[in-house]
Amino acid sequence: MSKLKELIQELCPDGVEYKKLDEIAILKKGKQLNQTLLTKKGLYKAYNGGKSHSGFTDEYNVSENTIIISQGGESAGYVQFIKEKFWANAHCFYIEPNVQIINNKFLYYFLKMNEIYFMKSKQSAGIPGLKSSVVKNICIPVPPLEVQNEIVSILDKFTELTTELTTELTKRKIQQKYYTNSLIDQNLRTKKIELALPEVFEYKRGKRLTKNHRIYGFIPFVTAGFQNEGIAEFIGNDLEIFENSITIDMFGNVFWRNYKFSCDDNVIVLHSEFLSEETAYFFIEVIKKSMKNFNYSKQYRLQDLYSQKIKLNNEWQDKNFELLKNTSEKIKKFIQIINEFENGIPYEICYRKKQYNYYLNLIFSKILNNGQEKNGN
Repeated sequence: MSKLKELIQELCPDGVEYKKLDEIAILKKGKQLNQTLLTKKGLYKAYNGGKSHSGFTDEYNVSENTIIISQGGESAGYVQFIKEKFWANAHCFYIEPNVQIINNKFLYYFLKMNEIYFMKSKQSAGIPGLKSSVVKNICIPVPPLEVQNEIVSILDKFTELTTELTTELTKRKIQQKYYTNSLIDQNLRTKKIELALPEVFEYKRGKRLTKNHRIYGFIPFVTAGFQNEGIAEFIGNDLEIFENSITIDMFGNVFWRNYKFSCDDNVIVLHSEFLSEETAYFFIEVIKKSMKNFNYSKQYRLQDLYSQKIKLNNEWQDKNFELLKNTSEKIKKFIQIINEFENGIPYEICYRKKQYNYYLNLIFSKILNNGQEKNGN
């Protein structure tokens, strides 16, 4: 940071020049790729500009190391940097900078800092959209390239730290999934049977209870969602109370609940006399393994409860459940080990992101204070 301060003082004694993006780069819009040409596997990713790609294709229309901004939909205004060649779809802006004037990564960091401004600028007439003029007219501070390069060097280091932590977290989750699947497969080495969930468990559905009708109390009230295991608040309403049960919500989230709770009508409760701490982890992983992708537009409903088949050993109902209990205990222990390791990583990632945002704003404020702020954002 001291080197950057010296560079700014030395090379920008009279302030920093501002240029509209349109003066230092070319803003282009992607081309719609026929849906039939999008595949689950391919050489190149296809982007509409959102946080994730929309599929794969064997063609590309944009080179690597390119800034993209989502043009349409709820993600309009989202900024990201794509390192590999890709296909830009119709709702994707991409930027070709004049590298004689502006460092591509410097431009990305500045636009990323103004992401909220872009998102607030989108217009909604059916599908929300971001006008190209909003992007073209944003004013960019353009210090000498030497200053830009130093800023990129500093911010890249923070980005790399967060990326390493995120990668490690992803690896641990893959490891957990592989291990639990292996344990389940070992349990099913003998003849397998497929059963619908109502053939294995008794089930009930929660009762609708709007926020206005909830009375404060001490019973966890479960709704649909992954955060905090779906517990929205604690209530004192006279609702049915469950315990030692597995729940599946409308988004397909599966949880074991060994405590007393109530739930709303977006949650299905599975229970049986054989379901306990000793067997729950096995059944949760078996259910997850057979779970399809559910979301807000494709919700888990009662018909899915009947159509969802889980694989079990044909001797799973043996009175002692020894094999099942042994598998469940191994899964539980492994999950505990992974969770102990992982618990610190999300906090570390959060800390690094806060640190990154702090330095991002600090660095650009040094430049802005050396010039004249023109965007008002």
